[in-house]
Amino acid sequence: MMIDPRLEQQLHRVLRISVSFAVIAVLVWAFTPFHAQVVPSADTSYKPGAESPSESEPQVIAVDAEFFDLVLWDVPNVQQQAVVKPRIPKPIIFELLAISGGRDAERSVVMYDSQEDIVYTLAVGESIREFTVSEIFSDSISITSGSQVHRLTLDSEDAS
Repeated sequence: MMIDPRLEQQLHRVLRISVSFAVIAVLVWAFTPFHAQVVPSADTSYKPGAESPSESEPQVIAVDAEFFDLVLWDVPNVQQQAVVKPRIPKPIIFELLAISGGRDAERSVVMYDSQEDIVYTLAVGESIREFTVSEIFSDSISITSGSQVHRLTLDSEDAS
């Protein structure tokens, strides 16, 4: 069903005029200045024709500051406790390469220092820096650093 072209043009014209009036009304409303009217308070005597109290001297409005003193966020009273950081052990930079010797008293270990790129051969009681060899077993050793005891073992590929 087709609409008559003249009727369609008339509808478009009416729509354009209606939208134009609406836009003009919004613009007039938006750009019309808003005049605030100061209403004199009840305790001031105001006589018509006399000078308004707002014109003679500026009117001071008393603001109660306690009105703005609101608790917006309740902060819980949490006392700061000293956080005890765990003691981080010194990293072992040695690698156990081999255990040589037959009996317990004759055993020695071959260790690689990856930091200095040196190979050491040590017996029980000997030390590298702050680490001391305390025990030598058939497949592992114990080294101490202060009060800490570390155990180094041979890899299963190295032991065979």
